[in-house]
Amino acid sequence: MSVVQRPARPIIAIADGDLLTAQTTNPNGVWAPLERVAPWSLTVRGVIGTATVTIYVSNQMVRPSDSDNNQAVLQTFNSLGTAGSNFAFRWIKAAVSGAGGGTSVTVDVMAGQGD
Repeated sequence: MSVVQRPARPIIAIADGDLLTAQTTNPNGVWAPLERVAPWSLTVRGVIGTATVTIYVSNQMVRPSDSDNNQAVLQTFNSLGTAGSNFAFRWIKAAVSGAGGGTSVTVDVMAGQGD
């Protein structure tokens, strides 16, 4: 076991981008760093059809392998929607399953507070 001490003052950080872009198949997703960035929100948009979008989060010290879906499920989507948190996580990813014809899913993420 190990604990790392960090400064008591908040570190201002932002994140802006996407976890998935116009996915028409069943990608497993890629773990993206989100450490010390809060609050954050994400939007599932596009055409979801029969697909399910699963948002995973992890506070594992090292980046999980992209095939690792044995982490916490934050939320699943069977339709377009949004999610978010006031809590930071070290890692986040989105995965799609059950994609059928016409599916085109994008998951956007925006996080942090400016000055």
